[in-house]
Amino acid sequence: MHELSLVTGMLDMVRNSAEENCINKVNRINLVVGKLSMVMIDSLQFCFEALRDQEPLFQGTELIIEERDAILLCQECGTKFILKSNYSFLCPDCGHANAEMISGRELYVDSYEGDDTEWCR
Repeated sequence: MHELSLVTGMLDMVRNSAEENCINKVNRINLVVGKLSMVMIDSLQFCFEALRDQEPLFQGTELIIEERDAILLCQECGTKFILKSNYSFLCPDCGHANAEMISGRELYVDSYEGDDTEWCR
């Protein structure tokens, strides 16, 4: 289950940023996950919920996950199309298999929200 190490890394990254920005409580983390990132959303959420309350900074933090479709661009005719569940990389307009992936492999923290500490400034 690599989701546990992904969540641990995400929390480390947010913790470091929170320290640098005088944030003493993280309320929400916004995460972007591409459908082809090989991450199981349910497992990611489970691991997050298991780890968040172990530290006051993250107690009660909400994890918002935006799942992004896999979008391809046909190199033959220029059509953009969403990769369907059958994982056919054939262009729906011209039928060629020469497509470049534009999105779908993302995995990053888009933003986080929290409360700052006045004495830190």
